[in-house]
Amino acid sequence: MNIKIVTDSTSDLPGEVAREWGITVVPAYINIGEQSFLDGIDLSRQEFYHQLPDYPQSPTTSAPGLAAFASAYEKSADEGAQGIISIHVAETLSTTINVARKAKEMVSRVPIWVVDSGQVSLGLGLQALEAAKAVVHGQHIEEIIRQLTDLRKRTYVYAVVDTLEFLRRSGRVARYRAILGSMVKIKPIITFHDGVIKMEMAVTTAKAFKRISEIVASLAPLERISFVHTLAQSKVDELQKLLHPFIPIADRTLTQEVTPAIGAHIGPGAAGVVCVRT
Repeated sequence: MNIKIVTDSTSDLPGEVAREWGITVVPAYINIGEQSFLDGIDLSRQEFYHQLPDYPQSPTTSAPGLAAFASAYEKSADEGAQGIISIHVAETLSTTINVARKAKEMVSRVPIWVVDSGQVSLGLGLQALEAAKAVVHGQHIEEIIRQLTDLRKRTYVYAVVDTLEFLRRSGRVARYRAILGSMVKIKPIITFHDGVIKMEMAVTTAKAFKRISEIVASLAPLERISFVHTLAQSKVDELQKLLHPFIPIADRTLTQEVTPAIGAHIGPGAAGVVCVRT
């Protein structure tokens, strides 16, 4: 059965990886003032993060449009797809999956399964990648869906954010907490697992990384580990050294700069890890 995998740009899959495995990536929107940009197409990530602190208005983000998803599904059908698995950012974070569900109702030529990854960034991207690999190995849709449900439970994202300011701007934390955090240089540690986001605080980046290493050690052994950042490659290098004992020998580790659709809410200078338990 010819199955096509569709995801959205918050998956942070490198373009070459998406192309290699035939994954369609539907772009979200980045809104800066009066202008809207297609994520990953109209705006470079480095340009965005360099300019983010100085934008007169905080950028906002929005889900891909209904037409964009419907077009992706129709194109997949045109290319011979007999089934589509559409995997998206956690419903607790975005309306994207609801748009995908509505688009599904518009396309009757091919059966479509819309899946909530319960994740974000490469936590989502790795699920789309595993689904695409399962397709190549000849697995049936129902089996792939079961595997995605299992993978969702085993995938964790941990990130150290440089400042609370951008979370405050986006309404993710209260203003008083952001002000206090900036005064004492607190580094938030964000945890995302199975659709639930949590936050704890560390006094310095070094202590935040030490805390992440303790958490990752508690999850070991790992099936896969990857790294993400927002204009903070040097921090990723530091985190990779710290977590080197937990990186599976056979793993093709990905390192990716986070899409502005996510980065607008956390700001530059963030670094994180995506872990998949065995």
